[in-house]
Amino acid sequence: MIMNLVFFRPDFVIFSPAFNYISFIKDSIPLFITGIIFRKRCIVWIHGNGLKLLYDKSNKMFKNYIRVLFSRSYKIVPVAKRLCEQNYNFFVSDDKIEILNNGIPDRNRLSVEKNTNNIQVLYFSNMIVEKGWKILHEAATIICSELSNVCFLFAGADNGNIIEINKIFEKSNYKNRIKYVGPKYEDEKEIIFKESDIFCFPTLYPLETFGIVNIEAMMYSLPIISSNMGGIPEIVIDGKSGYILGNIDINSIKQKLMLLITNEDLRVKMGKYNRDRFLNNYTIEIFINKWIKLLNEC
Repeated sequence: MIMNLVFFRPDFVIFSPAFNYISFIKDSIPLFITGIIFRKRCIVWIHGNGLKLLYDKSNKMFKNYIRVLFSRSYKIVPVAKRLCEQNYNFFVSDDKIEILNNGIPDRNRLSVEKNTNNIQVLYFSNMIVEKGWKILHEAATIICSELSNVCFLFAGADNGNIIEINKIFEKSNYKNRIKYVGPKYEDEKEIIFKESDIFCFPTLYPLETFGIVNIEAMMYSLPIISSNMGGIPEIVIDGKSGYILGNIDINSIKQKLMLLITNEDLRVKMGKYNRDRFLNNYTIEIFINKWIKLLNEC
């Protein structure tokens, strides 16, 4: 690898490290070789979280290694400002940091007719407890006991927990209105987003970064209820895009859901705001153009 790099003359070298110990060491070796030994302009593109946690748990020698890697990098490119404040700028100067939000292709293509008899709340993410699906299920049970025109759809990979998941959904008193449909992709994914009226993602995941599923909900003009984790509050504008939960508890989730369930005009207004926000900030074309601009200005 070193011999190849001797004859390698890139303008930039971009790395995207992970922040568990083994992965970080593996990912950082080419960063160390190209950035420090060969003095190439290395850009560290970070769309993960947990650098501060890794740093705090490390011994003095490894802390110094982390400091050298980041201080010698040409640019640090996190996906959200809040992640930078939590992880990077305690040893990286502000002039090295460039925030570059994620972007996705606009897949709003299919014509789907909503069921106007019911209001559908959608959860779409991995079905791990830290992502908030279980506490949302509890809030859904209370809401379904009070309102007959609301249903909840949970979609996402089971992560090996299918027995536990099925048990919880099967024993529900409202299993016809609170359903788990497994992972969905492509057209099936688009259909369930378009059939829905509200998107709820009350994640508690401590290493949450950007919450890209929120911009998918924006793409489909849905109002969003999400949490104050990672960069999510920068993406979901509280009171405009939907609501950011101050506390992740059943009552808080129920309260915010009821605001949207009982007010169609508010749902439509926030959904339109989110669609416009997606088109103006989070498309793949905007993402690519920001990268081009960043590299041209370096």
